[in-house]
Amino acid sequence: MNKHNHKILARCGRYTVIRYSQTEVQPFVVACGYNQASGEWGAGFYFSTLRDAMREYNSLIKYACIDCRFRNFDCITCRR
Repeated sequence: MNKHNHKILARCGRYTVIRYSQTEVQPFVVACGYNQASGEWGAGFYFSTLRDAMREYNSLIKYACIDCRFRNFDCITCRR
């Protein structure tokens, strides 16, 4: 967890899967443009289960990870 109590579960390019609350009805977010320093993001898709969040994330990064490999981005997902 970082100082904003956000647990980063996966990250690739502009997309980050975060558990941002343990008490919310939809505690998982696929955030677009997550800023780790401020704990803010521009837009996001919110989910009640990690499985649903990861399904959305995987569909969003399908081509982003290919781009990460070509540009040598440090991507949590691409390190698998």
